[in-house]
Amino acid sequence: MLKFLAFAVAAFFCAGFSNGTLLADPLTDAFNGQVTTIEREVLALAEAMPANKYDFAPSNGTFTGVRTYALQVRHIATIMYQIAASVGGEKAPVDLGTSDNGPDSLQTKDQIIEYFKGAIAFAHKAMLSMNAKNQLDQVPSPFGRGTQSRLDAAAFLGYTPTITTDKWWFTRA
Repeated sequence: MLKFLAFAVAAFFCAGFSNGTLLADPLTDAFNGQVTTIEREVLALAEAMPANKYDFAPSNGTFTGVRTYALQVRHIATIMYQIAASVGGEKAPVDLGTSDNGPDSLQTKDQIIEYFKGAIAFAHKAMLSMNAKNQLDQVPSPFGRGTQSRLDAAAFLGYTPTITTDKWWFTRA
C-alpha cells in the first residue's frame, strides 16, 4: 500500500510539472477556456456554413436591418481582436477596419474564416499572458473608453455567446 501511495504522489507531481508549472493558473485557464469554446463552437459553425449563405440576413419582422452572416462573423472576430489587444498589451496584428464589423476588404468566406482564426490565435496568446499577478493592472479599454483592469477587459469575452446565439438563428435559414 505504501508503494502505491508513493507512486500516486509521484504521478501527481509529474503531471503537475508536465507543462512547466506546478499547477496551472485558474484565471488563465478560465479565460483561455472561453477562447477554446469560441474556437470549438463558433468557428466550427462559421466553417460549416456554406459560402453562398454568408450574405444571408433575416429581413422579416424585428430582424430588419441586422448584420449578414458574414458581418456577424467579422464582428465576432473584430471584438476578439480588440479584447485580446487590450488584455495582452499589444496592437492587433491586422487592420481592424473602421467599424466593429472589421475591414470591408473581407468579402469571401475564406477571407473571413482566416481573419477569425487569426483573432482566436491572438486571443489565446493574450489570455495566456494574464495571471493572478497582473490581472488588476490597468490597460486601455478594448473599446476606447479610458482604462480598466486586465481582468475586466478579458471579461468582455462573455459578450461572444450573445453574438453566437444570434448566429445560430442564421443557420436555420
